[in-house]
Amino acid sequence: TVQRRFGPDRYATSAAISAATFTPGVSVVYIATGANHPDGLGGAAAGAIEHGPLLLTRKDSLPESIATELQRLNPQRVVIVGGVNAVSTTVETRINTIITVP
Repeated sequence: TVQRRFGPDRYATSAAISAATFTPGVSVVYIATGANHPDGLGGAAAGAIEHGPLLLTRKDSLPESIATELQRLNPQRVVIVGGVNAVSTTVETRINTIITVP
């Protein structure tokens, strides 16, 4: 069968794919910029190996759909793919306020 997962933008689409595929308490979530593809490709491959989703973000702000999905997932670990020019420390700080890492 063919299934389609989507949201109103690329960020919400990544959250919809995650929500349809992963349950809360995942070991890892990868976060990458939605502005270009190389970091996302690397993050997706690593996520596949570690059985964790890839969520996309804007450089300087975390979309609400991604914040909501991070809360739902409550991951043990978050890996931000790329440097601060791809995903800013502002987004990193926001992620740290959302998740409760043991």
